[in-house]
Amino acid sequence: MSNLGKLERKRNEGIVKQASMLLDVTQKLIMKAEERNPSFMPMFRGNYSRTGIAKTKSINQYPKVLYTFHELAGVYASPVMAEGKVYFGSDSHSFFCLDAQDGSLIWQFKTGREIRSTAAINDGLLWFGSFDHHVYCLNANNGRMKWSFETKDWVFSSPAVLNGILYISGIDGNIYALDAYSGKLKWNYETEGWVVASPAFTNGKLIVGSRDGWIYALDIHSGSLLWKTRLDAAIHATAAIFKGHVFVGTLGNNFYCLNGDQGNIIWQETLASPIFSSAAIDTNHLVFGSRSGILYSLCPLNGEILWQIRFDRAIHSSPVICGENVYFGCDDGKFYCLQLSNGHIEWDYITRDVIRSSACIEEGKIWFGGLKLYCLG
Repeated sequence: MSNLGKLERKRNEGIVKQASMLLDVTQKLIMKAEERNPSFMPMFRGNYSRTGIAKTKSINQYPKVLYTFHELAGVYASPVMAEGKVYFGSDSHSFFCLDAQDGSLIWQFKTGREIRSTAAINDGLLWFGSFDHHVYCLNANNGRMKWSFETKDWVFSSPAVLNGILYISGIDGNIYALDAYSGKLKWNYETEGWVVASPAFTNGKLIVGSRDGWIYALDIHSGSLLWKTRLDAAIHATAAIFKGHVFVGTLGNNFYCLNGDQGNIIWQETLASPIFSSAAIDTNHLVFGSRSGILYSLCPLNGEILWQIRFDRAIHSSPVICGENVYFGCDDGKFYCLQLSNGHIEWDYITRDVIRSSACIEEGKIWFGGLKLYCLG
């Protein structure tokens, strides 16, 4: 081999080594962040992998209503809890911070449109998107705005902050990476459809589906495309990542498991109706709702249906697994607790609201939204 060839090989080996080290550092950052928040992190689905697992005390006895916070325009965003406070946006165009113990209002921040984006909270700051086309960063203690970033359309997606970078997607078809502390654009990647889903993360990759029917894997540092896979229909739900595999449903009635490294389809299960609900997953169960009102539990290994139970209305809410139970809201106006092993209903709480918010479970309490915010315990 010529000297030039040897130099080229060494250069390529160096690039591969640097990329491998960068992936390792990124994965360690995710693991450390999740170790600091061992229960349910203050972000949509509770962690960077978006698995919907709450590692806290399960509430399997019929709960009491501890308090409600009246917000008659509707609460479709999922609440999050941090440092003794509960945070959530609403269709009244306002974002609220309440005392987690008694539900009293601490502060309120007004935007120009509805807020259906679930906030992410870190280092005393919080971030969320609004239908007024903006992404906001607020001081979590007093609600004062630190910065806002304007997109080209509604922001439905829920953000995640990793190593000082905010990742979020928009109805304008873009996936954005912003400096979390200044709002300055780092990079953006444009898809060919609305992006309602929120980004999930694994091994230095951002994974997100689009209404254009593709699921994308991007390099989190540069935004460059690593792979994309065409599914059967538009993707509304946020993907869950578990043991290197990507799990997501489509509006074409199909649920998929993909390899997270290359994007190839491992298995596909055709179901009865479109899937808007994001899945909760552990080693043995993959649980999500459907437009036809069926809550499914599949085997993560092969997609086999373990159990299914039909409710009276659609399930848009994304379930949360906590201990031996699974919790979710339904368009029938009820919030449910089921046994994870067999789908048996432990209890249901009647609100008469359409419940599309997902639950936040912490310290023996459950928060979720309907026409108002509910706290059960």
